[in-house]
Amino acid sequence: MPFFKAAGIVGLGMLGGSLALDMRRLALAEVIIGASRRRSTLAQARKWGVVDEVTTDISGLIGKVDFLILATPPSVVPIYLKLMARFKPDLLATDVASVKKVIMGQAEKFLRKPHFFVGSHPIAGSEQSGLKAARENLFTGRTVVVTPSANNPPKAVNRVIDFWYALGARTVRMTPEEHDFFLALTSHLPHLVAYALVEATSVLKRPAPDYCLGSGFRDTTRIAKSNPSLWAEILMANRKYVLARSAVFRRRLHYLEELLRAGDTEKLTCHLQRIVQLRERMDEKG
Repeated sequence: MPFFKAAGIVGLGMLGGSLALDMRRLALAEVIIGASRRRSTLAQARKWGVVDEVTTDISGLIGKVDFLILATPPSVVPIYLKLMARFKPDLLATDVASVKKVIMGQAEKFLRKPHFFVGSHPIAGSEQSGLKAARENLFTGRTVVVTPSANNPPKAVNRVIDFWYALGARTVRMTPEEHDFFLALTSHLPHLVAYALVEATSVLKRPAPDYCLGSGFRDTTRIAKSNPSLWAEILMANRKYVLARSAVFRRRLHYLEELLRAGDTEKLTCHLQRIVQLRERMDEKG
């Protein structure tokens, strides 16, 4: 039996498109309606059978669905929260944004209490973007961080958790602040470092030839191909914690530099071995 009569997805990029594909495959909604500001994206979604219906009328969409997913950049989420407050304040909704404190703060500001917007962040995806990057089973075995508000009815939170579970994901609950604190280190800072590392190759007097760009460089900087406008938004929205984690990173890098300056191979080897063990424990924990 479908979870929802009609589900709406605003934003049909990689995450939104992948959600639509899996929701159709698993029959989680009787009707899936996709919304986008780009008519070309909507035309592709219809042509490829990603959704059942398409629309650019978000207020009309909100009135038709019983579940709404915001798969948009963080900066435009307030627009849709205001529309929800105006046209259907009791609508169950979630999002997929990589920052949570600012978005949940906006939900508290624009929606009446209690409200039914439950924050989500699926830790999935890649550096690719757009509907062309959407694929089935993207969320299978992945973790989704759910960031409920104190003003969410428990039934609404459980409904969103059950939705992610139906997609094959596992969920963990965090406060929005906890989410942003940890993701600053494990997601946002790595993007910042990757962008900086790529740029470092461009300021050399003798740029590295392509054949010297081995797998280590390519693997480390793969995420530097991520959508610049989206990641500028994410980094700015979480800049407090990103800057704090960046300072820690600089201190650890400085320590490694000091070992190099000292020429102490034995001490450097021991320190690197400890880091290797830390990384291996991450794999052991899954």
